[in-house]
Amino acid sequence: MIKIHILIITIMLSISSVYAYQMPNQVTVVTEGNRARLCPNPSCDIGKELQRIETGTTLTVLDATNVESGISTTVWFKVNVGGNTGWVSEFDVEVNN
Repeated sequence: MIKIHILIITIMLSISSVYAYQMPNQVTVVTEGNRARLCPNPSCDIGKELQRIETGTTLTVLDATNVESGISTTVWFKVNVGGNTGWVSEFDVEVNN
């Protein structure tokens, strides 16, 4: 019973943090080896990206969305890189405040 309560509390905290999230103005690519992907839509498959983004590139955030997969949620940021507008995962960038 305790494990169920802990799981419910964890899920509730995750949900509340997702909705409390404020969109940043800029993000910087931190994934090493220029592996960050600019995707045509949030949560795209490997090989479906529009282009790769160079490590250290600072991007202006146009929009943000949450993509749920099972019990986890990933934030995707809509950005423009070299004339291409697409989405980059929160796991490839660091938020600039």
